[in-house]
Amino acid sequence: MKLIYIAGKYSGLNFNKVEINIRKARNTALKLIQKIGSLGYFPITPHMNTAHFEEYEAILDGIDYEYWLNGSRELLERCDALLLLDNWNDSNGATKEKEIAEAKGIPIFYSIKEIKIKDRKNRQ
Repeated sequence: MKLIYIAGKYSGLNFNKVEINIRKARNTALKLIQKIGSLGYFPITPHMNTAHFEEYEAILDGIDYEYWLNGSRELLERCDALLLLDNWNDSNGATKEKEIAEAKGIPIFYSIKEIKIKDRKNRQ
């Protein structure tokens, strides 16, 4: 099973903007499963893992941005590839995740179709 880390913008000006970004990541994960899950690809979707945790800031006192970045970095480093959503460059976190992937030699994709094409070429 190959793990594909999905990265894109999470933060927003309000709950609804964040929810839109979470849905985009979730929908991409579902499409990945639908289109290439049978090839052995599994989505890792941090948006879903910590969905709306910012709403619990009061009980997560002392947990800063670096905590979330470090946890996400650990997940990314265990993955076989990075899939960037179309809004990735609007996100400081996703931009850092792309830099980490580049530094670690983790393949980066901008669409599910790219992954499928590369997989098809590797199987021939």
